[in-house]
Amino acid sequence: MNIRIGGTLRYNVANMSSAISTAPLLLLLLGACRSFDEVPSYLSVPSVTLTTLPEQGEPTSKITDAWVSVNGKFMGVWELPARIPVLAEGTNRVTVVSAIKRNGTYDDRLRYPFFTSWEG
Repeated sequence: MNIRIGGTLRYNVANMSSAISTAPLLLLLLGACRSFDEVPSYLSVPSVTLTTLPEQGEPTSKITDAWVSVNGKFMGVWELPARIPVLAEGTNRVTVVSAIKRNGTYDDRLRYPFFTSWEG
């Protein structure tokens, strides 16, 4: 319904009612937004090396990636060398598991089951 005042269109009642009904929804959505002041610390994994005993053969490997967990929470698979952002405070438990490419495929990474993971 349009209201005319002095021959000019002043208000469109239908548009005003839809704006009034969507305003609380917008306020609710904006109220849910919050900013975090957390600054990540970075975990650096330059490389993963293989250490063997003399009777086990040469320490050669094709380790290209690392599966990283912090306090049991999986942070992802990272191509080495890696710089991993971590949002955690205080003393934390970091686990690094070596990974290889499955059948040489670039996009398919696999935890290598015969290597021991590093924890610290």
